[in-house]
Amino acid sequence: MNEPENNADFTDGTIHIVQLRSLFMSRSTTATEASSKDENMRNKFLGTGEPGYRPIRKFKIILNGLKYSVLHDASVAYKMVLSFVTMGISTYFEQWIDLMAIVIVTGLMLTAELFNSSIEAVCDFLVTEKNDKIAIIKDISAAATGIAILVWLLVMVFEYYHIYNKLIT
Repeated sequence: MNEPENNADFTDGTIHIVQLRSLFMSRSTTATEASSKDENMRNKFLGTGEPGYRPIRKFKIILNGLKYSVLHDASVAYKMVLSFVTMGISTYFEQWIDLMAIVIVTGLMLTAELFNSSIEAVCDFLVTEKNDKIAIIKDISAAATGIAILVWLLVMVFEYYHIYNKLIT
């Protein structure tokens, strides 16, 4: 079986695992040969990026991604606002366990939403025309996000019920 060249052509809309493996292996071998002690934090697969560990730079990248998601995805924005309001109320009533539950499920939900958006963006970038396989990938990603949102929603409803009962008593 002949393995494809490293400059694989993906214009037909399919991604061949053998081509990707070949592409990554050739670049990673080159990076391994060129690496030194100072370059141990470079991208392991592509051998790109700046050498060294820069946590402040990584934190800025995290904030940029989150800011972009909040500004350009209304579903992320309203869920974050609702979660922060609920966290504030839980803090006011000193409901620390409830607060931690909200933080955990909000983190789960946001992670799922961001992964879903990323997967959809990559799929749309790689294949611009309608493709049944891409549709399945997007559906599975949306299902994972839906499960995370359902868990988040259950905790939020429980918490608002709990807050309502505290207010009327």
